[in-house]
Amino acid sequence: MIGLRRYLLHFAGFPKEIRLLLGMTTLATLNEGIFMTLFPLLLKALGRLEGSIGDILAVQFISLAVFSLPAAALTQRIGRKKMFLAGSLLIAVSSIGYVAFADTFYVFLFAAALGCGMSLLQVNTAPFLHDYSCQDTQPYAFGLAAALGTGAMFVGTVAGGAIADTLARSLAGWIPLAQVPDSLLAKAYAVVLITSGALTLGIALLAALVHDRKWSPKPEGYLTRFRDLLKQRLTWSQVSYTLLIGIGAGMVVPFFPVFLRETLRAPASIVGGLQGISMLIIALATLTTPLLIARFGRVRTVNISQAISLPFILGIAYGPMIVNQGYTAAQAIAFTGAMFIIRNALMNLVNPVNSQLLMDLYGKRQRLNIVSLNIMLFPLGRAIGAKVGGQMMADISYQAPYWGTFVLYAVGIVLYYFAYAAIEREFQRRVNAGIDTTNGML
Repeated sequence: MIGLRRYLLHFAGFPKEIRLLLGMTTLATLNEGIFMTLFPLLLKALGRLEGSIGDILAVQFISLAVFSLPAAALTQRIGRKKMFLAGSLLIAVSSIGYVAFADTFYVFLFAAALGCGMSLLQVNTAPFLHDYSCQDTQPYAFGLAAALGTGAMFVGTVAGGAIADTLARSLAGWIPLAQVPDSLLAKAYAVVLITSGALTLGIALLAALVHDRKWSPKPEGYLTRFRDLLKQRLTWSQVSYTLLIGIGAGMVVPFFPVFLRETLRAPASIVGGLQGISMLIIALATLTTPLLIARFGRVRTVNISQAISLPFILGIAYGPMIVNQGYTAAQAIAFTGAMFIIRNALMNLVNPVNSQLLMDLYGKRQRLNIVSLNIMLFPLGRAIGAKVGGQMMADISYQAPYWGTFVLYAVGIVLYYFAYAAIEREFQRRVNAGIDTTNGML
């Protein structure tokens, strides 16, 4: 209760700009939650194979990755508010087109457009939060942004799956869901997804109210600053870590609905419910990050949480196989879902911790640049992972991608510690000594 009271007090004291940004990110992740659950199932219902689904998702991730650097350069030229507006409109239009043309070649075009729209929002979110908060309130600002986002994703996954299943049954005359033909399932999924895409127009309305008084054009050119960024050894450590985590996530996360559907015949409502509960647990866990940072520091918080998650990755992979030991399919779904929920919570609760650390270390001059680089690399990794994971599921087994993710995560965790532990201690020493850290450490 004390932690929640602190969050409420900080939220009341946040400037209007942070509250507007929280609203925008909440709407964006609501849409993301619905798409995460239903879009792979829509493609499956339309007859696409796992490898083809991976190709389509890879285009979205690659677009998000490739456009992040131009998005940062555009921000330098015309400002963050216009980027928020452009990104929100592009997300709305492309989300609807993504679904309307899901069974045609044009789906790749709208997948690319959706990635571009997401990059315009994501590149500017962390620097914006950092600019409108201080050292004491930053853990709460970043934590609350992550918690609200994952909470909205919880609503999206649960409501999206439940509404789609109900609509499909109504179209089929209220027969059991397992008997509903794929053609009607596809129609139900499409209706829910298009409605979700239309609701993202609310992001543009909130963005129109933003007054970004802390933004000013930078005197140096974007390419000059980016070249300086690449000269830092820490930057290359961050590049390696982000790619490892991105590839590992891409190999398994986008395919979890298909994984449960194919191994245990789990309906969309169950899959959505599990993903929704996962998002809710992540949201609640994220609220604990200020306490974890105070107890362990930022680097150890990231390391400990992600290391504990490793055994649960394999728990997901082999959860469905407990039916061979006499357990029912329902029990296997419950066990596999529990593994999934715990793994997601442990891996993702530290995302705002890492974001805040990057903003502190790189300072005003390079914040936008490191965020754009990070955003470029993570979806690029997910694109690679989605392609590899989909192919491994099709050619080897449904368990194979989870082993790949296990190894990549383990290497990434070790790399993160050696890259950041010493520099974080030096940063904290300067803060405790009262030294100005506005310009970061690099």
